[in-house]
Amino acid sequence: MFDQVVEGVAAQAKSIKLGSGLDPATQMGPLVSDEQLARVTGYLQSGLSEGARSLVGGQRYGEQGYFVEPTVLIDTNPTMKIVREEIFGPVVVAQPFDDLDEIAAVANDTDFGLAAVSGREISVKPISSPGC
Repeated sequence: MFDQVVEGVAAQAKSIKLGSGLDPATQMGPLVSDEQLARVTGYLQSGLSEGARSLVGGQRYGEQGYFVEPTVLIDTNPTMKIVREEIFGPVVVAQPFDDLDEIAAVANDTDFGLAAVSGREISVKPISSPGC
């Protein structure tokens, strides 16, 4: 099942159109700065040098702007920096697991608070403010 899921995610990532936010056809724009570009590509280099494998992406996109290819990394382990830290870029780090106890232990074994929220668990209410 893991292989099917990551292959589907990789296919979606590969189809994302990168470009200017002013272009209506753009699906994903650039990172916010050169500093963030260096940070994200540094994470990618770290992960790949530690043995992770990129199903799609894994590097800067183009020569201009702060673009990083949408990336799906596999063959990771819990000791890798890309697993233990938040990348804040277009990167999915995927790991297979056998049961919920295993994934909970991995997710909780970090210095950073990792969380996920299902769309069914939240509700959105409009906020109104005087003068808006």
